[in-house]
Amino acid sequence: MSAMTVREMPPSERPRERMAALGPKALSDRELIAIILTAGSTDSVLEVAATLLATFNGRLRRLLNADVTELRGVPGIGLAKACQLRAVGELARRMARQE
Repeated sequence: MSAMTVREMPPSERPRERMAALGPKALSDRELIAIILTAGSTDSVLEVAATLLATFNGRLRRLLNADVTELRGVPGIGLAKACQLRAVGELARRMARQE
């Protein structure tokens, strides 16, 4: 049996709805990554997010600095999702330089 998709979850447990109600600090890394990944895969985005975190030993810096080819090696991550993750990493770097 596969993991429950976000659409199958009660609205109060869905990452986007939780963020809207509670703010981003209330969400886990897995939930935040799931929001970035959105839909477009037959896999649960929460499951894909968990796989990504496991692949990079839970280290967000490693995950967001990984190149597109490395990201695409993770099941459920294609070109579009790999580029979304790289874009977030680049924006985070630029934001850090401005502070």
